[in-house]
Amino acid sequence: FTREHRRAWKDAQRHEVHNQFDAATRIWSKLGEEGEVERVAGLKSECLCVVLKRKIKDLTELGADCTQLEEQLAMIETALAESATSKSSIGTESEE
Repeated sequence: FTREHRRAWKDAQRHEVHNQFDAATRIWSKLGEEGEVERVAGLKSECLCVVLKRKIKDLTELGADCTQLEEQLAMIETALAESATSKSSIGTESEE
């Protein structure tokens, strides 16, 4: 790796630590690291789900009916879990 490549790699990691997922994604993409782009997209989705859960909890405590939001969040979380499971099973199937 060149010095610039290493610097960009470290910058992307630093952005991830600070939950600056879009900035990290731009760097990974420029570096051609598509696996890292996908991984960071997953991290961003998980982070956004946590934020949404907190907001739903806050609204519920204020007396708002968040049933529909909770159902939609559950569907999103299921889709994310299925996506993660299908990605982790890639390569574990035997080739015939």
